[in-house]
Amino acid sequence: MGQISIGVGIIIIIIDAFMGEGIGFATLGNVLLIGTFLDIFENLNIVPYANNLFMGIIMMIIGIESRNLEKRQRVHMKLLNLV
Repeated sequence: MGQISIGVGIIIIIIDAFMGEGIGFATLGNVLLIGTFLDIFENLNIVPYANNLFMGIIMMIIGIESRNLEKRQRVHMKLLNLV
């Protein structure tokens, strides 16, 4: 997965260069680091894979709701002046 991300990023950078847009070190670093860390996370099995559509939808809902819970907690803490 990470190698695909790096390949697509390089293709986009090449197209971008042909269009005359400047390329910075951060762009190249981003392409290489994101792809590398995708491979690392995949090999260490840190993030589980969904084996079917139903499990994928459940995982997506859990991710969205966990983010919403964190936002709600931050709002409540701000209202109570705990931050």
